[in-house]
Amino acid sequence: RAALRALRFPPVAIVVMLVTTDVWLIPGVNFASMINPPLYAFMNIAMILSGLLFWLVVLDPRPRAEAGYSYLTRMAAGFLPMFPQIAASSYIALTSTNLYNFYDLCGRLYPSVSPMKDQMLGGIIQWIPPGMLNTAVLFVLLHAVRKSEERQVADMPIPPGARVIEARWTGR
Repeated sequence: RAALRALRFPPVAIVVMLVTTDVWLIPGVNFASMINPPLYAFMNIAMILSGLLFWLVVLDPRPRAEAGYSYLTRMAAGFLPMFPQIAASSYIALTSTNLYNFYDLCGRLYPSVSPMKDQMLGGIIQWIPPGMLNTAVLFVLLHAVRKSEERQVADMPIPPGARVIEARWTGR
């Protein structure tokens, strides 16, 4: 239980996710996983588990008292990892060096795509969608903040003799 609590600490969850995803992008490590089926399976399982850990921490819809971390902390934890991810994947996409030349040995899924174009497309796939997802997290958590505030207002008792004036300007 203590280990899970430590892993759920947002900075730790960020580091675990970034290290787990980015270490496999290192060409030597990537090559080793390509030629070793057990290591390849471990890579996939590690990335799934670290991603689940990260997103369960960030997207926890419960208020601070139950989740343990404020919405702002979770927003930052969901948004800030985008920048190291952009740095790594943009380097892969924009470099003029063929980083993954061993795919010529392992085989390519689409042989008609040149190695540099394949690398560029892979870098873009790791760059744009995750950046959009990390930005979308802000909106998901802002919605959770709004819902939490609505619950707090609904649960607040009205003092006797108080006059309640309500304006439903949001159309809800």
